[in-house]
Amino acid sequence: MRVYKLIPICLCLFLLTAQAHAALVHPDKDFSLYAPDGWTILNGNIASKTPAPVKRMLDCSDNSSVELKQLGWKGGPNGEVLGAYCISYKKSGFGKVRESLKSSTGKERESLSSKYVDSIAGGIQLGYGKKRQMKVIHISGDLFEAGPDLIMVMDGQIEDGGELFIRSSTVFLHGDAQLSIDWVRGMDAAADVVTALESMPVTLEWK
Repeated sequence: MRVYKLIPICLCLFLLTAQAHAALVHPDKDFSLYAPDGWTILNGNIASKTPAPVKRMLDCSDNSSVELKQLGWKGGPNGEVLGAYCISYKKSGFGKVRESLKSSTGKERESLSSKYVDSIAGGIQLGYGKKRQMKVIHISGDLFEAGPDLIMVMDGQIEDGGELFIRSSTVFLHGDAQLSIDWVRGMDAAADVVTALESMPVTLEWK
């Protein structure tokens, strides 16, 4: 576990590239972001409309209907899932967690950060290892400060029948809320799929 001070960098060119192949969406009144253009995107009653292959690859599709705000995916020519994502949002209950992490220092901060990251990692282990009988090969997370917010970035690998996939989470602690952007893709996914998924957290804008 590592905790960094987030250093502002110029993302202008990256954002322009991402937005050229994306559509502005508002999964909730509290925020907006750019989602991959041309992908299948579900809002509302997501669980009943999500195909089984997408549900299998995307553990966050198990989240409650209230928490799960949007789900999207890109399918291949043979019905395979090339990439998929979901956006989950809890409006309250995380302000004290955020404040404790931000105000702590030294070993206390390291301990609190590890516990928070471990709680997110534990959910991924449960979703794949126990519910889907997949193997979680690797998972690690870093916590960043971004002004008043905290951002946790977690990356991992899962294996399904000998095939490897990248599983990533970007979790924002903002005010009293927690927003999570989760995605999965194949190890050899095309560049447009990689760019579409990796750019989504960068385009987030709070209202």
